[in-house]
Amino acid sequence: KKSIFFKEGAVRYATSTDPNERLGNVLFRYGLVDKATLKNALEDHTRKLGEKLVQMGALKITDLYRAIKIQVEEIVYSTFLLGSGNFYFYETMAAESIPSHLNLPTRSLLMEGLRRVDEMTYFRKKLPSQDVVPELVKDATVENLTPQESELLRHIDGHSSLEEIARRSRYGIFETTR
Repeated sequence: KKSIFFKEGAVRYATSTDPNERLGNVLFRYGLVDKATLKNALEDHTRKLGEKLVQMGALKITDLYRAIKIQVEEIVYSTFLLGSGNFYFYETMAAESIPSHLNLPTRSLLMEGLRRVDEMTYFRKKLPSQDVVPELVKDATVENLTPQESELLRHIDGHSSLEEIARRSRYGIFETTR
């Protein structure tokens, strides 16, 4: 089940029952926390995960807000991958009960979501999963790379999967695959 909350045409928040879309998993996938720290923080049920990680000093508040934004975006993008489902629109949620103050433009999310679906279809033909281990081709010339592409190239070691490179680079699996 996925829920997307709108206010005045902008996405304000999203939730999902998919374990991969939980905040802890987003933090781990984007390399913002390691497994041991995440496990330790998840054992404390007295506070919210983000709050606990910030208080532990394991996460900066700015990184927490970045991760929440990424989490909401990923939930929205994942709805584009659903083959079928039931959609309901309600006008009952009080704005003050939404736990974030995001204001993400819906049009931008729609365009980016469609671009991601299109590009991942193309890239999955060449890189069938995030477990693929890319290798550098000897004597290949690489020119005109963006700073992001140069950074990702530095992480290719012939042993790390796309998933591991995505975590170390903090770019996420979509940008790493692209």
